[in-house]
Amino acid sequence: MNEYLDSETNINSDGENLTRRKIMDTFVYGGLSRKRRETPLMESMDEQPFAAVMYENEFVVVLSDIHVAIEMIRKMNEEALKSLPRPS
Repeated sequence: MNEYLDSETNINSDGENLTRRKIMDTFVYGGLSRKRRETPLMESMDEQPFAAVMYENEFVVVLSDIHVAIEMIRKMNEEALKSLPRPS
């Protein structure tokens, strides 16, 4: 999961290819937080509505991928628990 989050997207902001983690953190700790942290990325979203839509779309994709990974882990855990011997 860390490798996925640290991988770059094809979104560039101020000469930097944004990672999935940076986009996720921007929304979680910025726009969705009760105590909004102003960052250059948050400011660019305020100033450029089209860019904000791209960032938001990538955020939704990241959330979806994380959900799929958690579901896969849940299923693996269920199968592993089934293979354990039952207590007598």
